[in-house]
Amino acid sequence: RTQSQNGIYLATRLRPTDDLSFILSGRLSTFKYNEDYRYNADAGQADTHASYKEHGVVTPYAGVVYDLNDTYSVYASYTNIYQPQIYKDASGKTLDPVEGDSYETGLKAAYLEGRLNASLALFRIEQDNIAQYVTTDTNTGQDIYKPTSHATTKGVELELAGELAEGWNVSAGYTYARTRDKDEQRIYGFPLATTKPEHVVRTFTTYRLPGVLDPITVGGGISWQSAFYGQSSSPTEGATSLKQGGYTLVDLMTRYQYDDHLSFTVNANNVFDKRYLTGLGNFGTTFDGEPRNLQLTAKYNF
Repeated sequence: RTQSQNGIYLATRLRPTDDLSFILSGRLSTFKYNEDYRYNADAGQADTHASYKEHGVVTPYAGVVYDLNDTYSVYASYTNIYQPQIYKDASGKTLDPVEGDSYETGLKAAYLEGRLNASLALFRIEQDNIAQYVTTDTNTGQDIYKPTSHATTKGVELELAGELAEGWNVSAGYTYARTRDKDEQRIYGFPLATTKPEHVVRTFTTYRLPGVLDPITVGGGISWQSAFYGQSSSPTEGATSLKQGGYTLVDLMTRYQYDDHLSFTVNANNVFDKRYLTGLGNFGTTFDGEPRNLQLTAKYNF
């Protein structure tokens, strides 16, 4: 299998006023892909060949930012989507490239003289030719996909990161992303797989102790995600629906700054040893998440 991508990129920033700015850019790309499969001729399996080539693909981007005041600014952006893919249908033909449009608008804020930053984003992504898993050929082991048109992802993202007080840093985020096809059905495929949860919350905070304990930093975080769904299919068993319920993970850390160059960090991950799945594989298999574990690292800065 050989796959290559070449391109040139040009961008410009225009600022007609002190509060208003535009970003215009575009990429000119060339994509090439070749793949040969050699099967067992004695078993009646014929070799297959798949290739794809496209020159002069233009993907534009446009964005605008307006500063409301020293704290808040609003923005909006648009970009075109063009992404070749290597997934194949039942006949062995490579699916057409994913094409679509992405829109985003939001609000950004800088508090405490820029030490604490926050953002709110609303987005919508419309795509065609999304690869949706159908089944796996038990003779060749190759996954079979079909293209899905009018796939729409819409959602919201909230982020907060920075320093609340001297030595106290926080980061928090929430993402909601809902993907459905034109009939409002779930999409079991890549990259808009329903093995991605619709709701995700991430929080983490660190605090550097005061006084004689100044070399020590302690921290911890909580992450939560809603349920995700999957679907496998085989000629013998048919379609099987899979579900991983929502779950919460807790992580802790401690860092000791020995001097200006050397530091030691201990991370305790999945403290409560939660058992969960991270995704789905071929033939209905699943991937287990990491169990409770402890990591010790040393870092030296020159």
